[in-house]
Amino acid sequence: MTNPEDFDAVVSAFNFPNFSYADSLSNAYRINYTPRVFSANEAPSDITIFLHHEMAQTPIYPSKLFFFCQTAADEGGATPICRSDVLWKRLCEQCPDFAEACRVRGLKYSNVMPAETDESSGMGRSWQSTFSVDTREAAEARLAKLAGYQINGGLMCLAKPEALVMHCLPAYRGKEIDAETFEAHADTIFTQAENRLHTQKAILAWLAG
Repeated sequence: MTNPEDFDAVVSAFNFPNFSYADSLSNAYRINYTPRVFSANEAPSDITIFLHHEMAQTPIYPSKLFFFCQTAADEGGATPICRSDVLWKRLCEQCPDFAEACRVRGLKYSNVMPAETDESSGMGRSWQSTFSVDTREAAEARLAKLAGYQINGGLMCLAKPEALVMHCLPAYRGKEIDAETFEAHADTIFTQAENRLHTQKAILAWLAG
């Protein structure tokens, strides 16, 4: 194999369903060479890409991954691959409390996507590209179909113990925030809403002269 087209032909021969970059929800900026083949990451060589679980932050993912190196680096550039079951076994052995917390509480990712694709970042794909949309409304509609994206206990367990939840109200419990988290931080949330009211009154008084 000498190019992405050759690689595409080899992968296609297995007759597996295609999983496109557009459908991946990956937050890495990549180049799509063919409907099946896209680059691993286009970040500059001085950007460190840490060990990560490929596409762990997305609710949809391929059943199989194929790798192809078109041009080997003079130094480094290797892609280490670790089996998840082996990693989990070692976590249970070496960090049993952390492993149990993951098992009981689960894990949720919170990610802020840029308005425009940042090619200098390892995680620079814009939200428009990630969700294949042009407007915020369309992106929110896509997220609604994915479900499960909200401020809740699973997300708060990843924050520092002193972390506070703020909300400008009105809140839609069960949508962007679950009822339990809202009630646990109700004092902060209602104080924030009251402060906003006073700010609005001050602006109206200033405008009225």
